[in-house]
Amino acid sequence: MKAVRSQEPPRPSSYTALTWLACAASIRDTKSPGGRFDDSEIYECWKYAKQQGMIPGDDPVPYRVIRWLAEREGLVEEDYPVKEEGLPAAPYNAVLTLIEQKHGFDTGREIVGNARDAKAGEAKVKADDEDDEDEQIIKSLMGNMR
Repeated sequence: MKAVRSQEPPRPSSYTALTWLACAASIRDTKSPGGRFDDSEIYECWKYAKQQGMIPGDDPVPYRVIRWLAEREGLVEEDYPVKEEGLPAAPYNAVLTLIEQKHGFDTGREIVGNARDAKAGEAKVKADDEDDEDEQIIKSLMGNMR
């Protein structure tokens, strides 16, 4: 694994691995790195660690990041009740596809469900780059799969 240094020297403080990583990635200020991490900060830390070779290339994206991206991208409603087994297959797969295609990272997770679910996830990501009519069709199809 590659050694990385923070932009500024650490201040006398107690750092956790995550707060150190957030400072190294310039996500948090070294003067006050503590506090609860929101989902976007967790994603940025995970991406930074992957970019720097600090974690294996196939390290799985944290589930809370998958959930956050699903909400942010409109794949599920905010505060969608998460079942014990997690998100429905189509939005879950769409998030994995989004991370791999648009952000260029191996998610470290497998597509779930059947071929129809996988195609629906891929179709949703592709629709975001196309016109509104196609996007409405995909949303309609995904709504029927929930």
